[in-house]
Amino acid sequence: MAPQSSRRDRLTAADRSKPCVCYTPRVFVGIVRIELHLPAARSLKDKRSVVQGLKERIRHRVRASVAEVDHQDLWQRAALGVAIVSGERRQVDEQLQSVRMLVQATHGAELLDWQEQESS
Repeated sequence: MAPQSSRRDRLTAADRSKPCVCYTPRVFVGIVRIELHLPAARSLKDKRSVVQGLKERIRHRVRASVAEVDHQDLWQRAALGVAIVSGERRQVDEQLQSVRMLVQATHGAELLDWQEQESS
């Protein structure tokens, strides 16, 4: 029995030159830069324990990508970048709100600035 050819193989050269009209789902991206003050940190080790704990909570509870993006050499400052991707704007908004609540509830960290961007 001969192998079945794919639809693409069966198209003529004229058909392949036509633009493909297909459904493209919307993608929503939420990005936030979070500036933190860590007043009790007396060393980079103190800072790391607070920042690493917060990053892990964000990853596990919100399922967002998170990284320390600035102030790596300062004991009492941290900047985190968080990104969320979804097919629904509402879900991005809810997840960003969850991230904000986690940050505000973090012992040893004070929220200095929250710079949010969304795109679709």
